[in-house]
This record gives sequence, C-alpha cells and structure tokens, in this order.
Amino acid sequence: LVPQKKLTTQKQIKYDQLRVCLAATLCYQKSIELCKFNGELNESNDPKVSRGPKATRNGNVLSDSFGNSMSSRTVICPKINDLRQCYGDVCNEIGKIFLSHVRELISQNDLQEGPTMIFYNSSSFFFHEGLRNFHITGNTSNIAIIRLNLSVLGKFNPGMSLQGAVDQLQMAHSILMERDNDPRTWDMVSEELAATLLILGVRRRKTLLGGGENPILAQAIRLTPGEECSVVECMEQSLKIYKALGNEKQTAAVHYQLALFYKRLWTCQRDVVRTREKLSLAFQHYFEAHQYFIQDVGSEPTFIILLLDLSNLYSAVSGEECLRKALGCCMDMHRPFSPESMNSALERNLLGVGDKDWIDKMKTLEPVVSDLLLGLIKSLVKFNKKKYEKLYRHALSAKLASSMKHDTKAFEQEQFEVFGVLDAVLKNASHLL
Repeated sequence: LVPQKKLTTQKQIKYDQLRVCLAATLCYQKSIELCKFNGELNESNDPKVSRGPKATRNGNVLSDSFGNSMSSRTVICPKINDLRQCYGDVCNEIGKIFLSHVRELISQNDLQEGPTMIFYNSSSFFFHEGLRNFHITGNTSNIAIIRLNLSVLGKFNPGMSLQGAVDQLQMAHSILMERDNDPRTWDMVSEELAATLLILGVRRRKTLLGGGENPILAQAIRLTPGEECSVVECMEQSLKIYKALGNEKQTAAVHYQLALFYKRLWTCQRDVVRTREKLSLAFQHYFEAHQYFIQDVGSEPTFIILLLDLSNLYSAVSGEECLRKALGCCMDMHRPFSPESMNSALERNLLGVGDKDWIDKMKTLEPVVSDLLLGLIKSLVKFNKKKYEKLYRHALSAKLASSMKHDTKAFEQEQFEVFGVLDAVLKNASHLL
C-alpha cells in the first residue's frame, strides 16, 4: 500500500509502530477467520457487510479458508466480538498513522498527487475497515471516533467538499444519540463539528461575496434568501455548539465572522427595513465578540482587528455621532498597545507560551491604527472645528513626541509609538466620547 522508500524517511518509532500494527491486523484477521466455520458467520449487526468464507469439507475433514483442519463439533468462538473490537482498534491506529503522514506532507507543501493520495487512500481504507467491524460489534463510541477521523481526513482531499466532513460528524452524533452516553466522545465530535461548520460558513461567504471585508455597493451582488441562509445556518449551528460546550473564545470568533458577513451585506438590501435589520445584526455580533476579546489577554491582535472593523463600520454609516463612536473604538486600543501588554507578551515568550509573533503582529497593525485615529479626528474637525481642533493638535503633538522618543531607541522595547497618541487622545477626549 505504501512506498517503502517514503516510509523509511519517517521517524523510526513511527515506522516500527506501523509494522507492529500491520502485523497485528493479520493476526486478528486469522483469529476471526478461525472462528468462522460450519457455514457463514451470522453478522446480524450489519446486514450490508459481506459474509465470511464458508468452511469446506474434504472427505471427513472440515477446514477453514486458511486450510486449518477443524472438528465438526467445534462451536462458534464466543470471543468473536472481542477479536473484532481489537481488530477495529488496530485499524483505527493504522489509519491515524497514515493520516499523520498526509498532514505532514501537506504542511510541507509536498502536494505531489502520487505519495499524498497513496497515504490518503491507505488511511481511508483502514478507517473504513475499522468502521465495518465496529458496526458489527455495535460499539457506538468507536464508530463515532472513526467517523470523526474520517471527517478530519476528508478535509485533506481537494475533491471532497466540507459538507462531506459535516455529514460524517453528524452521523457520529446520531450514533451516540445523546451526550450522557459518552460525554468525552460527544464533546470531541462537537468541537470538530463546530469548527467544520464555521469553516464551511466562511468559505460559502467568500464564494458568494468575494474575499474582501468592505461593504458591498453593487446591488447586482445581492444574495437570494437561500444563499444567505446557507451561510448563516452553518455559522449559527457552530455558535450553538460552542455555547453548549462553554467555549467562550470560539463563541466570540463565530460572532465575529457573522459580524463580517452582515457588515458586507447591509448596503445591498432591497429596502430600508432590511438594510437596518442587517446593520443591526452586524453591530450586535460585533458587540458580542467585543465583550470577550476586550478582556482576553494574549488575543490583543485579534481584538485590534475587530476594533478596526467596527470603527470602519461606524464610519461607513456617517454622521458626527457615528464618527465619535468610531473614535471610541480606537480608545479601546489603549490597553492592547500599552507597555503593560507588551511586557506581558515578552514574559509569555520567555515562558514559551502564547503567540510568539504577538509583537510583530501588533507592530504591523500600529501604523494602520495611527492613520485611522488621526483620520477620524480630522473628519470630526470638519463637522465642528471649534469642538475638535484642540483634540487634533494634542494628537499631532503626541505623535511627534512619540516619534522623537522612538528615534532615540531609548523606548523602542518599552512601548509602541502609537500608544502615546492613544494616551493623549484618551486624556483629552473622554468628555467628548
């Protein structure tokens, strides 16, 4: 099934594990065959499964398919289900080994169709062989686990849609019936199902609306109710599962993706009522995500991106009040860019926990935040020069002072340049926001 040369390049321990597991499958297969004699084995648990070989008689000698002689008085082995259980477990382990090879090849951008598909097909074969035997024994927990593994495997096949992975996971839930039957397996399947539904919803959104994040202006791109529902249903199912699991971070992530969807959709509705409805949903989901990320230490880059999106949405609505709210979003960036947040990130890096690229991500976002902040204040000055001109001068002075400090390199590792501007605006604009 697998090229020897490709396998021997893997770590020796994995290679040895695979050899032992393959040898075990042969032993279990032979043991199962030895229990099949005197007619077909009654596999009533799965009538679709092909029947085992019949025992043959040569004169007065009864033999199995391996040619082993058997007494005509021998009865069916009472351990047949135990053997099938062990055989299914080993098949599952082999499938996981081949799955790890598929994942490794794809992570290394080794997308050669030959080797990758050989490992993929080998993994699929052993997963299905394990599934067949677990169906016979009626082991619902292992059936669910195999279907979970098949759903993960299916995501690495470009020719297979994500809907196929969703179907596998939904069948896993169906076989378990309810969480109380096996809470651990149920939660594993639920986590994977929620993640897959979210990815499917995002892909459908990008397929229907394109990859951008700005509101759609062309009325010709207006979605039909069915197209909109195909995106929303996936994300709302994912949201429901994450809430049931108590996964607050992923719940916030789904709210954010729904916010991005409605943010693009609200400008191309057929009437004012639906426009307001979609805009309201966009703000609602942004606020839900905001409540989590504002206090989540380590997720500051994601929080900054969310605030940038929310600020841009307020700006798109127009009006002085909305511009002030957009500026208020920028004020929420004060803590993420603070020296305390940077020191906390440096400590996490020393401990080897958290996102090691945290500082690089924040530095990438820094000029975007700076330009947005000054641009919003400049727009407010156009609405009311007397009210906002002083604030604009404070922001420019702070930007100049931060640049001078940054050029001396004395504060380079202590704070972000934009923090000085945010701090100055927050101190002088709190009564205006």
